[in-house]
Amino acid sequence: MNILLIGNDFHSIYYTRKELITELVKKNRVYVAIPDNNKNYLIEQLGAQLITINLNRMGKNPFREILVINKINEITKKTKADIIFTFTIKPNLYTGLLQSPKTKKQIVTITGLGRLFQKDNIIKKILIYFYRKSFQNVKSIIFENKENESIFTKLRIANGRHILVNGAGVNLDENPLESYPEDKDVLRILFVGRIERDKGFIELYRAAQHYEKKNERIEFIILGSCEKTFEKEFKKMCIPNNMKLEGWQMNVHKYLKLSHAVILPSYHEGMANVLLEAAAAGRPILASRIHGCMESFEEGESGLGFEKGNLEDMVRVIDKFVKMSNDDRKLMGLKGRHKMEREFDRKNVVDKFVEQIYE
Repeated sequence: MNILLIGNDFHSIYYTRKELITELVKKNRVYVAIPDNNKNYLIEQLGAQLITINLNRMGKNPFREILVINKINEITKKTKADIIFTFTIKPNLYTGLLQSPKTKKQIVTITGLGRLFQKDNIIKKILIYFYRKSFQNVKSIIFENKENESIFTKLRIANGRHILVNGAGVNLDENPLESYPEDKDVLRILFVGRIERDKGFIELYRAAQHYEKKNERIEFIILGSCEKTFEKEFKKMCIPNNMKLEGWQMNVHKYLKLSHAVILPSYHEGMANVLLEAAAAGRPILASRIHGCMESFEEGESGLGFEKGNLEDMVRVIDKFVKMSNDDRKLMGLKGRHKMEREFDRKNVVDKFVEQIYE
């Protein structure tokens, strides 16, 4: 079979779907269409044929978006795709608009609903209309959390042709259990993600300021680049000394090894892969009590949750974690690893994706 995968960037395809690609290339001709990136050759090394598509995740120019839709149409015809896997909002919608009701060959993965879905306004209504229009001819929809599944069912977008999986899962071999750091001079809390409002960076920044004033022995390590829409606000911030900006990093695991916990104060998620990797490495999770985060930990057992957008509640949870003994933190991390082994092994998620092809 000819199988086409379409995504909006290299990282989301390679780091979360490479096991799926590796499985698919065993018996099929696989094409991957993503924007240009200097790491794209890694996808070709998996055995897939690479196609570059000029898709901008944040692009709003309607004329350029029409060109993207035309390019997707050209790619699907050129590859003679029998099955099309699409990931993230634009590839899902644009590819769906091109599908015929007779073929039913697109398999959509909902990796999150995005910020446009968070407010009840005219933009959301337009988006819902396009979702219904685009998804009426898809073969199936794969959801990564129950909340997204529930929303799409209530809005009559899913229409019964869907399954629920545990996110993209986590590669347990590439994210091994690491020995827990000693409790010495400083407690390191790691944040991995885009620096933007919706990831809860403002609350995290204010929490760092709070602990700097208290002279607490906490260090916040920040891995990620700043979103263009947040740059002006970010430049005005006076970053406290206990917040270390390390930029985007390809090797997150080496930072996980040195950290005592991972924090994610996000407002919305599909399934937070960084939390799955953190738990697999044996690191406790501190995260917003939202779907996409809550699934990755057991409250009080392998992590602690707080109300999204609530600085006071986040500080309460961090205080609670600081007061725990290092042995209790280590046990919390071990329980997280066991949860990943039971529920989030990526091999099982890949099997469910492959099953959708032959359903």
